[in-house]
Amino acid sequence: MLEAASFLQGEWANDLLAGYFPEVVRSRYADHLKDHPLARGIAATMICNKVIDQAGGCFLLCSEGLVPDLLIDAVGLYLAFDQILEGDRWRDAVRALDGKMTTSRQYEYLLQLENALAYLCRWALQCGRRLQPRKDEIAEWRGYLRDYLDHFSESAEFAILGSTAPEVSRQLFLNRLRDFPILVELSQSAGQDIRVAAELYDDAVVLFGLRQIATLLAEVKARNAWERRLQTALDDRFRGAPARVASFELRMGLREPPAFFRRLGFESHLAKLQRSRAELIEAAMPTLAAFAAFGAELDTLIDASSAVCDARAAA
Repeated sequence: MLEAASFLQGEWANDLLAGYFPEVVRSRYADHLKDHPLARGIAATMICNKVIDQAGGCFLLCSEGLVPDLLIDAVGLYLAFDQILEGDRWRDAVRALDGKMTTSRQYEYLLQLENALAYLCRWALQCGRRLQPRKDEIAEWRGYLRDYLDHFSESAEFAILGSTAPEVSRQLFLNRLRDFPILVELSQSAGQDIRVAAELYDDAVVLFGLRQIATLLAEVKARNAWERRLQTALDDRFRGAPARVASFELRMGLREPPAFFRRLGFESHLAKLQRSRAELIEAAMPTLAAFAAFGAELDTLIDASSAVCDARAAA
């Protein structure tokens, strides 16, 4: 970080720098802290402490072999998404439960947040999104998050779990956060409200039965690093597929996935995919190969749909 010329020059870095000093120093010398001879070193130390203390050292492995530039990107993304999700509020709420639940349970809650943050950072690195904790970017993404939470909280599934099983509803919320950046990208590319994008996305998820598929996939025990990579890639594929369908629908002015596939004349292709899904769910112990085969069929259907949409748009 000290060698990255521009990384510590933002106002957000000054805020972290200020957190190092006592309140009396911050209030009296706020305008001069950035001129401290050790300002860059202190800010870098504060950032390192925050990331390693909260996310752990393994988080840095998400940046492909500790390549310096990617490390900087990963740290910036972590700090940005942590602010977008208001992670400190979550952590303070968990710490307030001292003595009210076991320490191991509190750690589970903290790890749920860190797993969500790690996923968001990995998504952003893969998609070339290089967020930093600048106020304008944080405000923009928090706006998207509020709208998405409005959509999510209106779902019957969340309403039922929220009243009958609050802990399960919390886990459901964190799991659905993995859809959030995909929906932001879809909303931005289509110029649509994220709630509209989320409705179309959810309809496609239901049509393909991908929630259950993703749950079963997560239960498979990967035997080595290659299988873990495949498992991660398949999860990404199952989350990305509904977004592609939703983008096609927005281009064609449609609002229902079945109508979209009927318009393309792909009812038989869709029926074949749904039969494969049923076979996968009914299998006693599906292997990663079975999920990969289903994923290939899903990609074939969506790629064919894309080709037809492009041809019609060109015509």
